[in-house]
Amino acid sequence: METQITTFGNYIYWKKFRWGEIRSHKSTFLLVPRTKKNIFYLFGGGLGINTQLLELLDKLQIQFIEGKLSGKYFKVPLKKWIEKGKKSPYKSDFVDPQTILDLKEIFTDENAIQLALFGGA
Repeated sequence: METQITTFGNYIYWKKFRWGEIRSHKSTFLLVPRTKKNIFYLFGGGLGINTQLLELLDKLQIQFIEGKLSGKYFKVPLKKWIEKGKKSPYKSDFVDPQTILDLKEIFTDENAIQLALFGGA
């Protein structure tokens, strides 16, 4: 499988899907908003980011990933996502390789985890 990551300005894409924006001045990658349909229940309930994107952000020395999951804000150190995330074995020309971080690692507030897992996300 060939990498299909592209950039346009500060925006990063996979095929034609925009993943988010690099904000160099904040050393942050701003992930496009996600909803509960983006939760990987097969992996215990987590949020995935393309593995190759994480490697690229690491090379660019980005420190944080920010985003919203169904309106709930999060900010996670990139190193935490890389070190504690689970790599999905599933990938193809239609499914990009993902590293999934458990919601409990993304949201430290137990209520936010339950909200995300059980329908409020």
